[in-house]
Amino acid sequence: MRRTWNKLAWGLAVVLGLFFVAQGASKIFGETAAHWASRFEQWGYPGWFRWAVGAAEIGGGVALFAHRTRRLAAVSLTIVMAGAIMTHAMHGELARVMVPLILGGTLLLLLRRPRTQADSAD
Repeated sequence: MRRTWNKLAWGLAVVLGLFFVAQGASKIFGETAAHWASRFEQWGYPGWFRWAVGAAEIGGGVALFAHRTRRLAAVSLTIVMAGAIMTHAMHGELARVMVPLILGGTLLLLLRRPRTQADSAD
């Protein structure tokens, strides 16, 4: 069971890590960065805040790849997703709440400790 969970956790970490690195990069680099600055301003945040969120997503995404930093990255990115959920909800963008909700829930799975043989004997 533990080996299966470790493989599943690694797969989730890779997929989530790639997603967050790509999302963070889109907030900082390329043509979409200006769009993100505009969106952040529409939500009442300064345009530069996209840099902070983008850096958190890139850093957290990269940290998901290493077992040693995975839990801290999952907690940090869950907090970022909570902010996204609240921002979308406060601005009536309820359809946009689903993606960060699903991502946050999936990140929480990475915080789960696998059961051991001793746990199942209880």
